[in-house]
This record gives sequence, structure tokens and C-alpha cells, in this order.
Amino acid sequence: VWRALALAREGEPQAAIQALSRLDPALDAMPGPLRAAVLPELLEAAIEAKLWDAAHGLAQRFDAHAELRGGSAYRFLLGRAAQAGGNLVMAFDSYAMAAGGSDAWAQRARLALIDLGRATGTLSAEDGAALLRQSWHLWRGDALEIATLERLAEVEHGRGETEAAIQAMTEIQRRHGDSDAARDSGARLDEMVAELYARGGAGDLPIGAFVAAHRRISPDLMFRPGFAAQAEKLAARLYEIGATDAAAREYAALRDQLAVMRDLGLEQVPQARLDALRL
Repeated sequence: VWRALALAREGEPQAAIQALSRLDPALDAMPGPLRAAVLPELLEAAIEAKLWDAAHGLAQRFDAHAELRGGSAYRFLLGRAAQAGGNLVMAFDSYAMAAGGSDAWAQRARLALIDLGRATGTLSAEDGAALLRQSWHLWRGDALEIATLERLAEVEHGRGETEAAIQAMTEIQRRHGDSDAARDSGARLDEMVAELYARGGAGDLPIGAFVAAHRRISPDLMFRPGFAAQAEKLAARLYEIGATDAAAREYAALRDQLAVMRDLGLEQVPQARLDALRL
């Protein structure tokens, strides 16, 4: 049992096949509460490994545990099995029943529903974004929140809502700054920020919308290395259209921001850069 669980958690269900095929004696010897705690993960590993006989036997064991019988984990895993077998209608129904719960399995079911809808073209990008925002408000604090925000950023960017995508990516940086996901997504966040400010600087965004977007995203990004270079495009655009007072305020704010970053050791800022902003 423990070997099967360990291999499954390492993302190696195929390596767990030998252990998964010999579970019954070990499970029979376990106390009921411990058995109930490991059954969902074992069933998921059997489904991933496509060990259908073992999966069927594990699923039958759920009936002996009131906390598992008909619960979110059971419904979600039925959906996984149905989807793996190509029965998308049954998968959708199972995910939908599991999604009404309040545990991690329910959140996984909500994400699976959205993924299934997007993969089959039955869910519009706008509806997908709305469902992902709703799912994010229902579940916070762990890898599932990160997965939800990553999907939200992808969907929002895909439908042209770059600012909303940036905000989703920023939440990963802000709420899970020490995670691998935050480190891995940093470059993608910088690309989206550069894209937004390039559009604004080129005049492809109305100046009011450009300023409003900057006001919304800059509080979380102002001390991010490289952000000041992007934000300077707003000041340059304001200067270009003759809004010199507003441009001057932006240049002054950037100079102060970079001075603080230099003092805190967050970014190397040559004195010439500060002087240029002052000029």
C-alpha cells in the first residue's frame, strides 16, 4: 500500500502497477479509518495506470465507508475513469455531482469540468473565465489554488484580457511566492506585462484605459525587477500626447521607486538612470 502510494505521489503510476495489483491482503489488514484515508489515492493511481480490475475492486471498497460512499472523491474518480474510457457524457455527469462538495476532490472536479468543457469546445472562454474566478473564491491556499489561477491566466490571456491574466499571475506571485509555480511563472508574467505596456505605449489602448490598468496592477508589481522599464512607457505616452503634468508625476514616481529599489538592494540602478528620469 505505501509503495503504491509513494510511487503515485511521485507521478509514476506505471511503476506502481505491481504494488497496485497486490493490495487486497494489506487493505484487509488495515484499520477502517486508515483504509478509508488511502482508498481515494489508490483508486486514482489504479485509474492512471489503467488497471481496471484493480480499480473496480478498490471502487467497491468505498461502499464499506460512509465517509466515502457517494462522496466527492468517489464521484470525481468515477469521472476520471469515464473520461479515460472515452465516455465524456458520464465523465461530465460525475464531475458535476462531485463539484457540489466542499473538499479538495470537489475543487478538482470543478477544474476537471472546466478542462473538459474547454477541450470539447462546449465551454466559451468567457464562461470558462467566470467559472474559474468562482472556483478560485471557493478554494484558496494550496496547489489547487495555483492550478486554478494558472488556468484563469491562460483563459483570460487567450480571450485578449491581458490585464486580467496579469492579475491572476500576480496572485500566484503574491500568495505563493516561495512555490515552484511562482518561480516558473515569473517569465510568463513579465511577458504579459511587456505586452500590455507595449500596446499602451503604441497607442493601441485608449489613454484612460492604459492609465487605469497601470493603477490597478502597479501596486503589486512596482518593486518587481524590470517593471519600471515597462511603466516608463506610460509616462512616455502621456508626454507624447501632451499630458505633461501627468507625465512628470509618472517620471517622478518612477525615479522614487527605483531609488528605493536601489537602496533595498532589489535592483542595480545606475545613477545615470535616476538622473535621466529626473530630467
